Amino acid sequence: MPNTVLIAQPYIPKYRVPFFKGLIASLARAGLRLEIAVSRTHSPNADASSGIPAWRIRDQLSDFTGGRAHYRSQLLRRCEDPDVAMVIVEQAAKYLDVLPLLMRRKHPVGIWGHGGSYRNTRRLSARIRLEMSRRCDQFFVYTPAGRHFLVDHGVAAERVTVVHNTIDTAALDRELRGVEAADLVRFRAEHGLVKGRTALYLGRVDAAKDIDFLLESAASAEAIRPGFTLLVGGQGDRSSTVTNAQLSGLPVRHLGRLDDHSKALAMAASDIMMIPSWIGLVAVDSLVAGLPIVTRDNGTHCPESEYLHRSTQSLWMPANTTPQEYGRNAAALLGSPELESMQRACRDAGALHRMSQMVEAFQSGILSCLERVSPSR
Repeated sequence: MPNTVLIAQPYIPKYRVPFFKGLIASLARAGLRLEIAVSRTHSPNADASSGIPAWRIRDQLSDFTGGRAHYRSQLLRRCEDPDVAMVIVEQAAKYLDVLPLLMRRKHPVGIWGHGGSYRNTRRLSARIRLEMSRRCDQFFVYTPAGRHFLVDHGVAAERVTVVHNTIDTAALDRELRGVEAADLVRFRAEHGLVKGRTALYLGRVDAAKDIDFLLESAASAEAIRPGFTLLVGGQGDRSSTVTNAQLSGLPVRHLGRLDDHSKALAMAASDIMMIPSWIGLVAVDSLVAGLPIVTRDNGTHCPESEYLHRSTQSLWMPANTTPQEYGRNAAALLGSPELESMQRACRDAGALHRMSQMVEAFQSGILSCLERVSPSR
């Protein structure tokens, strides 16, 4: 009897390790075996020591097309084996092997991803993704809004599972609770931080994240709130720009890539987060740490931005907000009597995004799909 659930990924990022470990254990209790196929092992976000059992499959088109198209014949061959009960792939039009899987109908095919288009994308690409979504047997969508999009566009409601995409919030909470007062005092002294006047950026430090915009806004924030400092945690092609800005006297501190303890320490020393573009899973970070995000409504954000209530947990500004306006609004929030209640509202919501819930939802979607499509199992 088929008992293998096969998930195909380009790689296993560090933040996905707790999810896969939890799903492996959960499916095992249901008599199923999880197998993960990865088509590349090196990435800026990859964790080579993840400890997740995965096997490498060749991607015949990735190098040739510069990553614009992918084809994994090994995946198609593996799906012919009799032990495979279900295969789950990412929602992306560039994977040219997904449509053959959907057309063969040898076993259930699941897709996981955003569901709708959260950013400006090419029309053809969006149409291909939607067609894939309609053809699959089960869609594992990140958030409720993604589910609404799919159902509104013709995907049967019973074939859509909301997984509430998240990180290991329990681990982050432990790290935050483990920050010693003495370590916090030393950290603030080392970086010249003033309590109540510190903001944090977490993420890739590259042009797409509007790092130059962020640096300009930091200068404006300091101008109206002396002692303001922006901590920048992460690495990328704009890292040298941040370092040079710090050396030139701008109120920024480049922390570089952060391990779990350093991330918690930076969070504990901060009062808000400044993420002008591309909010993703950092939304969960902000909720667990109690740090309201200051951002712009500029059409770049990922589904997880939906987790943030727009008045009680975050501050949203128009897309055409200038760096100066953005910085002034962030500084004003630091001096607002509402900041404390916003921080508390974030922490209260952080408990709603547990990894155990994501694992449970994902397994429930797998089991309901197998029961519906392969009732004889």
